[in-house]
Amino acid sequence: MKGLNDDLAKQAALADSRFEKTVKDITMARKEAATAVSDMRKDFGVRLVAVTATVKNIQQNLVDEIAKVSGEVISMKANQVRVNRRTSAELKRVEDLANTRFSDSKRARGKLRMLMDENKQAAAAEVKTLKDELTLKLSKARGVNAANKREMAKDLTTATEAFYEKFSAQQKSDIAASEALDIATGAAKAASASALIAARTQFNTQVVMLTNTVVAHEKTAAAGMAKITGVVHNYAKAAAKDRNLIKQETIALEKDLNKAVARAISIGEAKAKAVEQRVAAHLKDTKRFLQVELNESVERAADSVYKLLEGKRQKIADNYLSLKAYAIASTDKVQDAVEKGQGAAMSSIGDLLVTIGSLGPVKASPADGAGMGGTKLAEIFSGKTIKVSGAVAAINGLVNEYTNACQQVRNRWPMGLGKYLLAKLEASMMGKGVLQVDKVEGKSGNFVFLNGRSVGLSNKMSLFAALAARMTSYESVLAKLTAKVTAPRKPGTSFVKPPEWNGN
Repeated sequence: MKGLNDDLAKQAALADSRFEKTVKDITMARKEAATAVSDMRKDFGVRLVAVTATVKNIQQNLVDEIAKVSGEVISMKANQVRVNRRTSAELKRVEDLANTRFSDSKRARGKLRMLMDENKQAAAAEVKTLKDELTLKLSKARGVNAANKREMAKDLTTATEAFYEKFSAQQKSDIAASEALDIATGAAKAASASALIAARTQFNTQVVMLTNTVVAHEKTAAAGMAKITGVVHNYAKAAAKDRNLIKQETIALEKDLNKAVARAISIGEAKAKAVEQRVAAHLKDTKRFLQVELNESVERAADSVYKLLEGKRQKIADNYLSLKAYAIASTDKVQDAVEKGQGAAMSSIGDLLVTIGSLGPVKASPADGAGMGGTKLAEIFSGKTIKVSGAVAAINGLVNEYTNACQQVRNRWPMGLGKYLLAKLEASMMGKGVLQVDKVEGKSGNFVFLNGRSVGLSNKMSLFAALAARMTSYESVLAKLTAKVTAPRKPGTSFVKPPEWNGN
């Protein structure tokens, strides 16, 4: 702000005929001043985006910590009002500190000082107008980004709440086991341990899916920033002086990612804690102390997911390529089944197969990874950073394509069986995948079809077997898809020892 104030005041002074004789080449001076103002406008816009992301992250963390300690979650609207009000107050404070409205020059006296003060006042007014305009545009852009991740964030909140409760149940069963070692207690402990594993798996899945959703919409978020700041989020196309600003934009994107994931988890923790507090009001102090540790355990689990994030994205890309090949190879069968009314039995899985099958002609474009252009990513709660690949790679394009397909289907199946099946599929896609190769009754050769258990069903469902694709067709499609995927290559270096070849 101070830099933009100074450059605007300088430009205004050089435009004033009364200052023409203060420099040797007024034309060149005015040109340089205009360039300085243009560059500083970009810098100002990027810094506004970055500081807004940082302050919102801090204020949201403060609200979330209060919710987790108290076990009381304020409404989404009240939360937004509180965070926005505190963010606006902090930005106003920065503006007041930076807007030096009058010249600090001790040499300026009388008429000269009055002219300089006029230019300073005009510059400060222009900076304020620009700041208000950019803040409004930034608010709208952030609103679009929030809408893109809202449903996935709700899923993570639900998964966190379930994970917290299963953790608590496991804790209680451990205490019970130590107090009364009998067969019934052992069975209860085994059941709670099994439930905890299932809850942890779903929690891990939703952490990765929300992260992938934010990363998949990185281009949209970066395009919104470019309209506000004038800085294109592309290192290859950006001018050298803009590259440092792009780094600041990347940091802002990462701050927003951290805020989104931490917020969703914190709401789930606070909701679960509220239930536990009401139940545990009569418990002994030791048991209540153990409950306090649940928040930390859940947050450590979330940070652990981020340490494995790169590997999980690689697994998703591999499994998605196979699923896409199957969806394309069986697209006619799936569409016929849906048209005949059998799609209802397949629920969201049928919808997902149709959605992915329609992407046959689409080649996943190389994209930024989890760092969104950066090579480091902050863990959700610990504040530590992990290394991530900064390469623009096809694997990231595949993960983005899969994530967008899941998000579309998730929006069409917001509850019930459809939501359950899709959640199970998402979990399986981070492990062994959802396909199996087997014989089909009445047909010769091997076939590829969906494994019913991988999407949460107790058997493979006869309908899935009926939609099987021949292994030869599947392999043919997979080969074509794989040929389109090119791994990022680093330019090699070669060295030949002397003597130099003389050309004969």
